[in-house]
Amino acid sequence: MALPPYLSSLGSWMRTHGLLIIALIIIACMSWYIYFLQVQVDELRRHVESAYDFSNHDSFDYRITNLEHISNSHGDRLKDLETDTWRLNGYVNRLNWRTMQLEWATPSVTVHGDIPKEEAMPNFNSNPGNVPWPSFPNNDIYIHPGDTPNQT
Repeated sequence: MALPPYLSSLGSWMRTHGLLIIALIIIACMSWYIYFLQVQVDELRRHVESAYDFSNHDSFDYRITNLEHISNSHGDRLKDLETDTWRLNGYVNRLNWRTMQLEWATPSVTVHGDIPKEEAMPNFNSNPGNVPWPSFPNNDIYIHPGDTPNQT
């Protein structure tokens, strides 16, 4: 069966230029893919640069710097507290030494360390809101409406 003249010329054109067309389609697809990846890389670069920018108070670098300043201030306060502790220990040691000297100088004087018989705060209620005690029987940590905790 013979092809019409316009199809036979198209077939010969496809045979000679078919690989060129396929190569151009592949190049167009690869170009589009490269462009798509470049757009994603630019977006990622913009996102990372905004994370290290001081204009945004939520930026990563700002948060790290802020935490560093907080830890430095806590370290300074701890140094001051350590210095105060050493000074107070020295003061207490000197007072203890002085107390021992006084005890040696006057052995007839005694200090009574008896515990007082009456409570210092007789009306003190350590559980004013009647918080439930889970260790007691029939008690749980949840207060149900209308329930009062049983404390034995």
